[in-house]
Amino acid sequence: MPQAKSNLKAVPAAEKAVSKRGGQRKGGAKKAPEKPLALIPALKLRVFGPPKRKTGAKKAGEGFKTTMTFCMAVSVPAVALAATRMAGTCAGERMFVLGAVGVGLAVTMLLLSVGHVRDGVVYITGDSVRNATLLAWALDGFMLFSEAVHAFGPQSSLIQGVAMGFLVGCAVLSAALNWTAFRYSGEIKKLKVKISKQAHK
Repeated sequence: MPQAKSNLKAVPAAEKAVSKRGGQRKGGAKKAPEKPLALIPALKLRVFGPPKRKTGAKKAGEGFKTTMTFCMAVSVPAVALAATRMAGTCAGERMFVLGAVGVGLAVTMLLLSVGHVRDGVVYITGDSVRNATLLAWALDGFMLFSEAVHAFGPQSSLIQGVAMGFLVGCAVLSAALNWTAFRYSGEIKKLKVKISKQAHK
């Protein structure tokens, strides 16, 4: 009999515990409203999707492409200037064959650079291809002219200083525009098509 009484007492106690739990679930304190800043990560996830994690190989590939793009952009005006200087030196020493080879290399790099400089100008300014081409010819042509004056022109300190200043400025600008053309080649193609359509309207 004592064991039965203890069981009877345990049943109401269990019911009270259940009713308390239910009361806490149903009539408990309301949740605090979420702060607006807490919703930003969820909004970003819905709009942009989960963040893409770059693997080590992908990062290394992008770094390699960036480095090579920079090297190619710098090498275009550098090779043109070096070929011009060597062609002039060989011609002065009556090595006309080597001078002709140097001139050919300089002209080749000049033609290559003109196309890239034109594309870089089109991408940055949105100007017409004709105007960008004229500007590219003027920039690269003046760069080679400054190199020729610096190497074979009058030895006046003023003229040499002016020639060197324009030479460095044009070379840096040409390298930057070459890099722009290499880096954004896909977007430049679309932009040129858009500009040509607008010109024909």
